[in-house]
Amino acid sequence: MEGFACKYYCDHLVYYESFDNILKAISQEKQLKGWRRSKKIALIERVNPRWQDFAEHTGAQTAFVGESMIGKNSFLPPAAPTVQGCFDSGVRPRST
Repeated sequence: MEGFACKYYCDHLVYYESFDNILKAISQEKQLKGWRRSKKIALIERVNPRWQDFAEHTGAQTAFVGESMIGKNSFLPPAAPTVQGCFDSGVRPRST
């Protein structure tokens, strides 16, 4: 499947924020995209110093646009309505 996640090998969720308003989520995403790489890394490492895959730890399954979730064990979000914003910061873990 073609797209951003495939092109840039995005396969781990290492940072996310939840918002109650879509406009706030979009505003935050635009702000973060303007940050330097070092500032993005510091933000991620403050919350997730080991760069663990949050989707893996919640038992969530990932589906890309056009891919069906039928038959996958999907994680059910909390009952409170939230908007979860995911963005690709362009930051990748360093190879060890």
